[in-house]
Formats: sequence, structure tokens, C-alpha cells
Amino acid sequence: MEFSQEEFDRVLAELLDESPASHLLSVAGIYEIVSEEFNNEVLQRLHQKDVVNQAREAGEGLVCSECGSDEIREQVWVGWKSGELFGQCGDDFYCPACDDICCSALTRNEFEEERANARPK
Repeated sequence: MEFSQEEFDRVLAELLDESPASHLLSVAGIYEIVSEEFNNEVLQRLHQKDVVNQAREAGEGLVCSECGSDEIREQVWVGWKSGELFGQCGDDFYCPACDDICCSALTRNEFEEERANARPK
């Protein structure tokens, strides 16, 4: 039985679409490639989760990293196939003030520091 490369690639793509991407991390060599490619994004999310957790522990409120509004809402995710509630992610927020669906949050002090550092001297 012979198959063209295009047919093979199409079926491979279908299999990958049906599987969660995290499954690929167990394939030899893939983890290293993917972790290098997404290194900065992973570090940003880890920092964001740390900011959220520290703010909660300290009883501080969080503000939108773009506009400084304290009206941000943490996103709650639900599996579109299963309907399973994944809960609060800690790294995705909605800000009604700037209508940003995936803004990040900062403590008020971090927001003020970033704005002060961004000003030309």
C-alpha cells in the first residue's frame, strides 16, 4: 500500500488535531524543542501567577496592566467539548475599562512602578 506524502501529512494533522498538545511532550525530543520555543511565554505566565498569588496572600487588589483599572475580572475557563470547569487560571483577565479580554494583572505598586519607569527622563 502506497501513500503520498500529502496524504500521510493530512492524516497526521488529523491525529494531532484530535489529541491534546500536551500529549506530545512525552514524545522523545519534543519537550526540549517546545520548551525552548515557548520559554518566554512560560516565564511570563509563571510570573503572572506569582503576582496573583502574592496579591491574594497580601490582601492587595489587582489592576489591569494596560490601563490601571481595578475593575478587572479573572477569567474562568470551561472545556468546550466536556463542559468541565477548569476554574480560575490566574493569568487571564478581562478589563471592562479597556475592553481587553486577555490583559494581565499587576498590583497597584507594580503598575505605578512600570508607568514611572516608562516615562522619558
